[in-house]
Amino acid sequence: MSAAHTPAPDLSAVAPAIRDAYRTLESLHKSGWRLHALDYDTDTSTATVTAESPNHRMVTVDWNRGTGQINRRQVNGVAAVFLVKAAHDVAYLGHADHSGPRRGQLDQLRWLAQGLGDRRPAPRRRTALLPCLPTERQPSTMCRAAAWLMARLIGDYGWRITAIGEDIAGYGFIAELPGDVVAVYPAGMDDDGTPAAALARLLPLLDQIDDLALLDVLDFRQLWAAGQRRADAA
Repeated sequence: MSAAHTPAPDLSAVAPAIRDAYRTLESLHKSGWRLHALDYDTDTSTATVTAESPNHRMVTVDWNRGTGQINRRQVNGVAAVFLVKAAHDVAYLGHADHSGPRRGQLDQLRWLAQGLGDRRPAPRRRTALLPCLPTERQPSTMCRAAAWLMARLIGDYGWRITAIGEDIAGYGFIAELPGDVVAVYPAGMDDDGTPAAALARLLPLLDQIDDLALLDVLDFRQLWAAGQRRADAA
């Protein structure tokens, strides 16, 4: 559910620290970020905030309460300030839950933040025939799945993808995100539920000659548009 349809939670009864933390998360959400996880590891005193950027890049920001070390992994500008502040808040609440008389404050923040998550469902593996090719030239099912994932990233998200399946990209790919960063998506990355991760993990399973050669010449903006027309007509 989007922010426009999510009723604002009643913050009058929550502790000030929780309310302040929620306001930080709310500011991120209003800037187009989608929250995925708020975690605190008591063994390492490290808070981790996982979120999806407006350009559909999954990022994590860590803050270690003991050392003060910050790892913001190619997140810059105002977003970095809010994400680091969120990690600081998560560490404070997580530590207080573990060491203080009150419990469940971080869980309460997670509950309040559910309305801000607005997560997209994990990408369904689309394997339909490619409308830009005749039946006798259709590639394998896995190659079609990769083509549809690339069509989403390029035609829908506006990414520029290079080094497909090459060792420089860890046998995944390199993506230039509009107004963001150049990111490497290696084949061995974790499945974070995004189309980008699904594509990176699928590429090593393809025929390294025929399939990759086809992916190198397809017009993915045209493919995405054709797929949308087909979906609208269904």
